[in-house]
Amino acid sequence: MSDTKICSIILNENAELTLASELIENTIVKDPFLADNFLQILKYLKVYSIKDQAIVNKDKSLATLPIEVSLKNRMGSLQRSQIVKVLSHHSFSYEIRLDETFCHHRIIFFLYSKLSSAFAMTFGFTKVDNDKKSDYTDLCAAETDRIVIDIIENENDHYWLGADINES
Repeated sequence: MSDTKICSIILNENAELTLASELIENTIVKDPFLADNFLQILKYLKVYSIKDQAIVNKDKSLATLPIEVSLKNRMGSLQRSQIVKVLSHHSFSYEIRLDETFCHHRIIFFLYSKLSSAFAMTFGFTKVDNDKKSDYTDLCAAETDRIVIDIIENENDHYWLGADINES
């Protein structure tokens, strides 16, 4: 297992968006099926590391994206799922994917690798089939890219991630 942490931003400057931690707390952990699959995804993520703003395998080779694994569906059958995907047209944004038949839960994150390494979750939302207004992917990814640029250019790590991000 790697030393890579999993953390979440602590501030939201865009009222249209929901923090990832709020989606996790208010939706995912309250549903045993989603909670179990989310924990499985986090376990898979802990196997990877971050190097030069890229997700890498144990041997430090670039990870193949999207990351696919088998997860149980609500009927208890295993099915192949894309759990992590890089978001096209965005410089720093990735998404964790929890798919159901008609609902698609998304957690946007970026790779933090200053003094420690972390998958830093930013925003979360639930897309519903046939409802384009429920898809916040581009807005969340654009805001995530803006946060990463602020961290890089202004060294605002503590503002977005809290004081303990670089502590062991």
